[in-house]
Amino acid sequence: MNGTDSKNVMGGDNHVTLAKKIAKSVDWHFILIFLALISIRIPFYLTEHIQEDAYIFFRTAKSLAETGVYGFNPGERVSSATSHLYIFFLSILRLGFKEAFIYIALFLNTILFLMGIYLIIDHFVTGHRQTLLLWGLVGLLPIALLISYSGMETSLLIFVIGLIIYF
Repeated sequence: MNGTDSKNVMGGDNHVTLAKKIAKSVDWHFILIFLALISIRIPFYLTEHIQEDAYIFFRTAKSLAETGVYGFNPGERVSSATSHLYIFFLSILRLGFKEAFIYIALFLNTILFLMGIYLIIDHFVTGHRQTLLLWGLVGLLPIALLISYSGMETSLLIFVIGLIIYF
């Protein structure tokens, strides 16, 4: 038995084979389009243009996270938001990220939106290449950009609809 045979018998090259299998199974087109769609939104985040109504969500989430009271004003129990799930989502972010929770929410909204429209498109379009092309184009629409950085609950809604349709 020479040195090469003992290396193969001992499993020395198995990590290379596993790495090749993983690289082949990863959908690089999906990842590249996803990263491009996120990157295109960066300048919009920097404008800090957030819909005025989103601040109702942010303030209610802050109140819930800090006082445990679901309301716009601290200590005042009033349902002040149209999406209770989004308030709880934002409250968790507020607990974890303090003042930075708004920026984290905008980034997560982008991910939720992009994944939601991908699930919807993938369900209705046949062919992976066509799905990726349509996903990239829809992700570039002005309304798609606005949904990503507006701070509103629309991203979460689209993601949930995508899950329901896809599964």
